[in-house]
Amino acid sequence: MSQIHMNLKSLSEWATDNSGQEIFEILLKSDFFVPDKFDSREPERYVFNEENQSRFLEFWKSEIKFLILKKIKPHISWIMIRMWPKNMNRFNEMSASFDSRYLSEKNGINNLVSFAKKLYLWGRVDHGYICHEEDWNNKNYFGSFTKITKDRYSFTGGISLIENLPGIYWVNFFGPAYVDFFGEVKFKEIQTFSKEKMKNGGYLLIISETPNEFKSKNIIEEQNKIVEFLNKKAFFEKSKPQKKCCAPDFVR
Repeated sequence: MSQIHMNLKSLSEWATDNSGQEIFEILLKSDFFVPDKFDSREPERYVFNEENQSRFLEFWKSEIKFLILKKIKPHISWIMIRMWPKNMNRFNEMSASFDSRYLSEKNGINNLVSFAKKLYLWGRVDHGYICHEEDWNNKNYFGSFTKITKDRYSFTGGISLIENLPGIYWVNFFGPAYVDFFGEVKFKEIQTFSKEKMKNGGYLLIISETPNEFKSKNIIEEQNKIVEFLNKKAFFEKSKPQKKCCAPDFVR
């Protein structure tokens, strides 16, 4: 079965007691993703439940700063969290892969979007997206080792917010830094399937009813129009991997 990718990045500090307790509660009460197991490595050793909350928080506050959350039944899905010390000024990242069959369940899509919105606000996310795995591959996977900069090669592009945005996908979160960078007037003018101003001043843009419409000519055209409207120079282009882009000044 196909997978649905989610990626959230933030320069805000995650590795705190309060942040760990808050994410534990979000996961425990989620209508979309409640992990069965968690650990800092595979295979995951610990059951995710209230009895293991203290162990979860031990991992969260430890020097490891890496956590795997896995849902095993009925379909395998996972979330990986990578955190960095605040003084390193590196993006904390939550990456996930969900079995698409969960979206076919009653309220599956709404539950996923609601879950992502809670994570966005919890993590004070700078940028995030959700998309079909094939959509991401089409936009960001080269298929071979490709030159990105003078000294760097990669199989993928658009993965560093310091350099550029990865693209426009099914669900798109723009934090306050990007609203300031592009100008809020642009976000107010964008017309799409669904748009919401978030409590922290960021914006959520949903391009279509489901993530499966990424091959639609109309959807592709709409995504391209949004890229052009916001500023094409801020977005990675697979056909131009060495293109010089612009980005907000994330030094805080």
